[in-house]
Amino acid sequence: MPFIGGLPQPLKSMALEAVRSWPGPDVYIGCSGNFGLERALSVAPVNCHSNDISMYSSAVGSHLTGAPFALTIKDQEYAWLQPYLKTSLDTVATLLLCTSMLQGYGKDSEYWRRHVEGYRDHFRVMHEGTKAKAEKALGTVKVVSYYAGDVLEHLSSSPADAGIMTAPPTYKGGYERLYKNMDKVFEWRGRPAYRMFDESSMAQLIGILTRRPYWLLFNDQLIEDLRAQLVGVAMPSLRRRPVYCYGSLGHSRLARAREKTRDPHLKRLPPDATISAGSKLRLVKLDAPAFRWLRDSLLGKNIVPGDTQFSFAVMVDEHLAGILGFSRSTTDFCHLYMMCDLAVPGSHYRRLSKLVLAASLSRELRLSLSDGGMVARAKTIGTTAFTEKPVSMKYRGIYKLHSRREGHLNYVGELARWTLQEGLEWWLQNHGTSTN
Repeated sequence: MPFIGGLPQPLKSMALEAVRSWPGPDVYIGCSGNFGLERALSVAPVNCHSNDISMYSSAVGSHLTGAPFALTIKDQEYAWLQPYLKTSLDTVATLLLCTSMLQGYGKDSEYWRRHVEGYRDHFRVMHEGTKAKAEKALGTVKVVSYYAGDVLEHLSSSPADAGIMTAPPTYKGGYERLYKNMDKVFEWRGRPAYRMFDESSMAQLIGILTRRPYWLLFNDQLIEDLRAQLVGVAMPSLRRRPVYCYGSLGHSRLARAREKTRDPHLKRLPPDATISAGSKLRLVKLDAPAFRWLRDSLLGKNIVPGDTQFSFAVMVDEHLAGILGFSRSTTDFCHLYMMCDLAVPGSHYRRLSKLVLAASLSRELRLSLSDGGMVARAKTIGTTAFTEKPVSMKYRGIYKLHSRREGHLNYVGELARWTLQEGLEWWLQNHGTSTN
C-alpha cells in the first residue's frame, strides 16, 4: 500500500467487528490519517464521515468525496511539480511521493541535493506508478463526507446515536513534524484552523466519547480514566509497545504479535577462540526472520528495536562474531544509518564490538547493499549512541563524533574505508590483544 503508517491489522478487525454490532449506518471518524479505518470498514454497510487537518489526508478526503481541494506551489524551486497537481488523484500521488522526497528539505548537503535530483529525473515514472497504486487502494473506500478541521468540533457535532471512531495523535505537534516540509513547498488555500492536540484536548475527547453509546478510541497509552472501557489490546510486534482499544465492543480482544523469526544456525564465536592474521573476516546477508532471531537473542530485553532494510552476520572463519543492521538515512549527516551493531557475548576479547564496527566500514559491505540507487553509492554511515557520557568508548577511534545532544551522541564513519581483511588487521593491531 502506498500509504504511511496506520493502525495494526488486529485493531482494524476490532473496528469492523464493532460496526457490525452497532445499529446505525453512520460512523464519524476522527483523525483519519491514512484512512486505515475507512479502508477496514469498506466491506461493511456503513457511511463513513471522515476528518483530519493535514494537507495529505485532506487531499485524500477531497478525492474520495469529490470536494474541491486547492493546492498551489509556494516554493518556486519546486514549480516543476505543478503539472502533477491537475486532478485530485494526481495530487494524492504527488503528496505521497513528497513525504519521502522532501525529508531533507532545507538541508544544504550533497546527499539531499542528489536525493531531490534523483526524484525529479524519475518523477514522471514514479508518479504514474504511485498514482496507479493509490487508485487501486482507494477504489473501494467509501467516504460520504469529509471535514477538514478540529476533531473535537467534528465529533461533537455528530448525531447522538452515530458511531464514533478515532485514533488521536499521541504526541503534541506530531502532525506538524510529519508534514512540515510539505507545508513549506505547497500552499493550501482554505487550510483549516485547529487547536494543538494535548492533554486538555484528550480530556474533552474522552468526555465526548463516554457520553455516546457507540464508540472506539485507539491509543498507545494506557488511559486510567478509561480502564473500565478497555476492550482490546494489540501488540504489533514482540518488542514494541501495545496499542489499546477503548469503547463499545461486544467481546474483549487480545491480539499478540507473531513476528516471523528463524534460527539461522550460525555457531557463535567460542569463548576461547583465537582470532589471528590467518583468520578470515566475512559478511553473510541475513533475511528478516534470521536477523530478528539473532537480534532478539543478543539485544537487551528492555531495548525496543526497529526492523532494518539491510542485515548482515559478521563471521570470523565459521563462527558468528556479531550482526549489523542498516536502513536508508533520513538525516543529513550520513548516507546510510546503522540501526543495530551487536557483538556476541562471552568472548575473551573485550573489544570484539570494534571488530564488528570495522566490518561495517568495509568495501565488501557497500558492494553487498541490495539497492541499485543512492544507498549502493553511499559514502558515510551514521549511528546514534544513547548515553549521558561525553563520548561512547564503543565508537571512539573508529567512528567520529558528529554531534551531541542531551542523551544522544551522533557518530559518523567512512564507508568503504578498507577491505574486511584490512579491517581485521586494524583490529588485531589496536584491540586484538586486549583480553580478560
